[in-house]
Amino acid sequence: MQLKPERLAPLHVFRMFSSAADASRRRRPTDVALLAGALLLLALLTVNAPGPTSVDQSLAALLDEFDSVLGWFWSLAYAFLLVWVVVVLLAPVVRYRYGRLRLLWDYALALALSVVVAVAVGALAGTDVETSLDALVATTTGPVFVPSRLAVATALIVTASPHLTRPFRIIGRLVLLMGSLAAVALGLAYASGALAGVALGLAAAAAVHLLRGSPGGLLTPDQVAAALLELGITPRHVTTLPPSSPGEQRMGVEADDGQSMVVKVIGRDAWDAQYIGALWLSLTRRGEPPQLTMTRRERVQHEAMVSLFAERAGVPVLPVVTAGEGLQGEAMVVTVTPSATLGALGPADVTDRILADAWTALEKLHGRGVAHRQITASSVSVQPDGVAWADFDAARLAPSVTD
Repeated sequence: MQLKPERLAPLHVFRMFSSAADASRRRRPTDVALLAGALLLLALLTVNAPGPTSVDQSLAALLDEFDSVLGWFWSLAYAFLLVWVVVVLLAPVVRYRYGRLRLLWDYALALALSVVVAVAVGALAGTDVETSLDALVATTTGPVFVPSRLAVATALIVTASPHLTRPFRIIGRLVLLMGSLAAVALGLAYASGALAGVALGLAAAAAVHLLRGSPGGLLTPDQVAAALLELGITPRHVTTLPPSSPGEQRMGVEADDGQSMVVKVIGRDAWDAQYIGALWLSLTRRGEPPQLTMTRRERVQHEAMVSLFAERAGVPVLPVVTAGEGLQGEAMVVTVTPSATLGALGPADVTDRILADAWTALEKLHGRGVAHRQITASSVSVQPDGVAWADFDAARLAPSVTD
C-alpha cells in the first residue's frame, strides 16, 4: 500500500483502538481460563452469600475510619464507573466511519449477560429483582450481594479491553479497582459482594470474547509506518508478511530511498504475544525454560546486539538496519530483506554448496561463543553473495553445554 508521511503523523499522537476496525478475531485460550476462573470464584463467593463474613466486616471497618476524609472520593469513584462506561460505549459511535460499530453488538451481549446473571445470582442470595435493578443507578440500596452497576461496568470495560490501547486499558482497570472499593466504602456491598460483581463481569466479558472473538492487537501497516518514521526510516510501501514464529508480526517495507527491508514487530497492544512466543519456544525446545521476563524492547535490542556481534566476528548475517521502540511502545528490529530463505527454495535449488556454507557459518558462530538456538529453514537467508544467518532473538552469548 502507498503511504504518505503527512498522513501518518497523527497516528503516534493519539490512538484509542489497538487494532484495525476490520482486524480478524479469534477465540483465545486465555478467555477460556478467565471464564472458568471467574465462574469458580463466583460460585465460591455465593456459598457465603449474602454475608457479611469476618473479612467483610474488617474491611468495612477499615474503610469507615477514612470516611470523613475520603467520603467525597468514594462517591466520585463510584459515579465515575458510569462515566467511563459511557466513554467506552460512545467510542465506536464516534469512530463509526472506521467500521467500529460492530463492537456495539459485543457491548449489547455483555450488558444483557451481566444484568441477567447479576439479577439471578442476587436472587439466590436473597436480593429481590427490583433492588438489583435499582442498584444499577441508585446509591441508596444498602448492601447487596452483587452490586449490579459494578458487574455491568466490569463486563463492558473488560469486553472492550482487547480493542483498546494500553493506556485506556490501564484507566479501565483503575476505574474498576476504585469503583470496587467505593462500593464497599459507601455501604452498597460487602467486600465479598463487590468481588462477586467483578467476577461476574469478568465471566460475562470472557463469554462474549469466546462467542464473538477478539482481536490480538496487531498493528496496521499505517501504524508500523508511523513507528518507522520515529526510527528515521521513511516508508513508501508496507505489506504484511507471514510471521516466522508465534508472538510476532512481520512487515515488508520499501523505503523512499528504494531499500527493501523486513520489520519484525512486537506491538505494545498484542497483549499475549510475548507470552505465547516464550511458551512456544519452551515447548518446542528441550530443556528451554520460558523467558517471560524480557520486555519487548529488550527482545529487539538483544537480537540486534547479537546480530552485530556475530557480524563483527566475521559470521555472515542478514544486516540489521535499525532497532528500537516507537512512541506508542512498538518494539521492532529492521533488517535487509533476504533474497530468499532456505525454506522458500525448492528441493532442486538447495545445493550442497548452500548447505555447506550454512554449516560453516554456524560452526564459526559457535566458535565465537554464540548459540543461535533457533535453527530453522527460515533462519537461513540465501543471498547473491552466499548464505547469511538471521533471527537472533533467541540466541545466547556464552551458552551452556545444553545450548
